[in-house]
Amino acid sequence: MKGAGGFDHNRQSLRVVEVLESKYPDMPGLNLTSEVREGLRKHEEEFVRIDPQSGTETRYPSPSLEAQIADVADEIAYYSHDLDDGLDYGLLQEADLDNIELWRQCAQQVKQEHPDFDGRGFRRQVIRNLIDLEVENVVEATTTRIVDAGVQSADDVRTCMKPLAGYSDDLRQANGQLRKYLYQNLYYHPTVAEPNMHGGELIEKVFKWLIKHPEKMSGTSATRIESEGLERTVCDYISGMTDRFLISEAGRC
Repeated sequence: MKGAGGFDHNRQSLRVVEVLESKYPDMPGLNLTSEVREGLRKHEEEFVRIDPQSGTETRYPSPSLEAQIADVADEIAYYSHDLDDGLDYGLLQEADLDNIELWRQCAQQVKQEHPDFDGRGFRRQVIRNLIDLEVENVVEATTTRIVDAGVQSADDVRTCMKPLAGYSDDLRQANGQLRKYLYQNLYYHPTVAEPNMHGGELIEKVFKWLIKHPEKMSGTSATRIESEGLERTVCDYISGMTDRFLISEAGRC
């Protein structure tokens, strides 16, 4: 999509609920509040809030507090889940994780509270403790920032130049060590990276094929070509595919 508007998964999520979903006869998308849609723009550098009465737009440097919290919660869930999977599949090793401050701290807590606990149950309890630690830290650090900023309304939050929701400085630094370890040992591991690369090749193959044969798109997808353009229509179609359906479509090319 380079040169045709690009692709960003958060913006695509917004596009799904504003354009692609069709639930009502007189409007596209879903009937969601502006606050929900604002939360889907969580990685943008500038945020827009539309007044529901006048339709006027106001631009802010920060999203709502709810959107900020959802962003942090998403990160906590994402990395914790990957840590769990990496250990289950043997791509990560507990012995290596003992060198990571956060893991070591949570593992020691589990050993003290449950000295006879081991194996998979032990690993999962460590991850549970890690999630608890991060959530508690976010609540405390966010509360402190809210008080220090003196915000009194939702729009006060939006005018802050930096997000209020997030980790303390110490935990953010410790998280950085864990993230670096995951990238080096999990995300770039051949077992993970090679299928990802293959998936990218399949997406490119199907995209180019559908650009030449847009009539092969199923359902009503092709009807948006005139209004949305060929590239964006194909992009929308592929972005909604499951892995299995993508593989099936690649077999037709």
